[in-house]
Amino acid sequence: MSAVRHVLMNSAIFAATVAVSIYLHPYSLHHVVHTSYEEFDQVPNDDGVNSYGMAEHVNFRLPRSGLSPRSVSEIRKLVSSVESSSHRDSLIAAKLTEFVRDQLNQEDASLPSAASLNTEQLMVHGSSHYSLCSDYSRLLNEVLQVAGLTSRVLWMEGHVAVEYFDTFESKWVFLDPHLNCRARLTDGTSLSMAQLVHAVEREQHVDWMPIVPEGSSGQPDSFAGRGSNPGQFDEIWYRNILLNGECYTLSGATLASQGRWHQLVSFHSLPQVVLLKTPFDTSGSQLDAPLRVRSVILLYLVLMICFYAGRIPHPFSAFRSAFINRRLAGTARTPGRASVP
Repeated sequence: MSAVRHVLMNSAIFAATVAVSIYLHPYSLHHVVHTSYEEFDQVPNDDGVNSYGMAEHVNFRLPRSGLSPRSVSEIRKLVSSVESSSHRDSLIAAKLTEFVRDQLNQEDASLPSAASLNTEQLMVHGSSHYSLCSDYSRLLNEVLQVAGLTSRVLWMEGHVAVEYFDTFESKWVFLDPHLNCRARLTDGTSLSMAQLVHAVEREQHVDWMPIVPEGSSGQPDSFAGRGSNPGQFDEIWYRNILLNGECYTLSGATLASQGRWHQLVSFHSLPQVVLLKTPFDTSGSQLDAPLRVRSVILLYLVLMICFYAGRIPHPFSAFRSAFINRRLAGTARTPGRASVP
């Protein structure tokens, strides 16, 4: 009976530890791939897969679209209206950014939050909900993939954006659908997220410009609508966003299934995070903390298995024996008490 009680008690402790870990750290079970600027910008294959070393293969394509056939048809109709040219990917990305901005609302904060809506609900009910940068980015990411482009969502310190892979330029291109901005060098070269972070860290000049002309849709003038100088893009705010934290992206399967408990069950295949690590990064690698938690959990599990297999003593048995012996020794030395025969 005592052995059964010990098994149940330790199983409950282990289950509680796992539950608390996953609740506190959404990426407790994720494989975090550390990458340099060049590795983060690696060219994906035709299936949208990047290979990082021998073991990590990250597919940025969503396993399935959450959009209805009607929405998919509407998106493909927009894409078919774009003329064929060497810059067709860029034109499609701009047109679909404008399309996404037409669907969502970032003006009226008194409306219900759009955070709980899936992408199809954002398409249908987005105008009656208040959307944040994450809502804009996840919808644009899926719309771009429906259009046949490879794309991924980017998380920064307090902000979310998107990258798509431009086949003409053969590189990732950074887009911010929420603030309607993209970044280029003075020679007109489009920047990826890694290139943008690299330039900002070294205080190089970056040209910020709107993806689509301001006022071309029903949206407010987002590009020049933030900051203390009306009509000017708030470059200082954006530079602080890029400098003050990590930047990472998720695989398509992980992005499509953000339920923590589902990730626990599917940990062998789902959880993948690609993290941009730079020499200037002083954030302390917050995404590594969940990995340390996972290591502690696995160590605890191994110790329990070894204990019940009789290989090692229970980790608390030595403390318990020392405590009991000390109590017995103290009782034996207490004056006025009869010793036990």
